[in-house]
Amino acid sequence: MRKPDIINVRSYKGRLREGRMKPWAEPSSMSLKQLSAEKNSEKVQKGEEKSRTSTDATVRSKGGSAGEDEGRK
Repeated sequence: MRKPDIINVRSYKGRLREGRMKPWAEPSSMSLKQLSAEKNSEKVQKGEEKSRTSTDATVRSKGGSAGEDEGRK
């Protein structure tokens, strides 16, 4: 499993110190990702990397408010 590159190291270390892991490290979001990854792999079988990035986007968009989603599109 390849984690995305850490862009802001300072904030990453601060989050680790607080005890909050990154969203992809949380078990609750992992089960969501695995479910959506299975659905994506059925549609498009082009390797795990692409399905994982698309599931990351869907999980983030679900987590945000409706206004944010409309703004992104």
